[in-house]
Amino acid sequence: MSDPSAPLPPTIAFTSTADEVTRFRLIAWRSFAQAVPSNFYWIVVLGMFVVIGFAVLAAQKTGTISAAEVPSMLFAAYLSYGCGAALHMLLIRYISRRYYAADKAAVCEVAFSDGGLLLKADLIETQVPWQAVRSIEAWRECMLIWFGQWHGYGYAIPARLFPDDVARASFVKSVRLRIASAKQGSH
Repeated sequence: MSDPSAPLPPTIAFTSTADEVTRFRLIAWRSFAQAVPSNFYWIVVLGMFVVIGFAVLAAQKTGTISAAEVPSMLFAAYLSYGCGAALHMLLIRYISRRYYAADKAAVCEVAFSDGGLLLKADLIETQVPWQAVRSIEAWRECMLIWFGQWHGYGYAIPARLFPDDVARASFVKSVRLRIASAKQGSH
């Protein structure tokens, strides 16, 4: 549980514009790219071609397939894997675009309590405990609150909601205190 002496940030309600959602996605991607090497995904995708090659070689060495079948088996395996990887990327892109298109004019609310954050929007309502909040980043246009072990789930709060830099810095400090308190309490 987080430290009750750390001040709670105020409840925030807002509607993001389509331009804001687009900019926030780019900011989040830049932040995510700093946390995870940009070539990590491609290392895994391309590394699987080597794994497939070894699997076919193992099948040939164990007698499951003959040496004459290796080229056609490799071609079929690589083609299947390549098509599957391409389909995966296209589906992720499609789902992401649909989600963000629906979210562009969503009325959002972020409420803070001793237990964590309550995120409400037209398409989602979820409770995130302080122990699951990884960090908060302050950017000129928004604050990104990151959740979970990986730096991939987050929520953007527009900076325009705060009257000045002092109020925004106070909000960020309050969230950081709660995050630190929750981390100390979980050890």
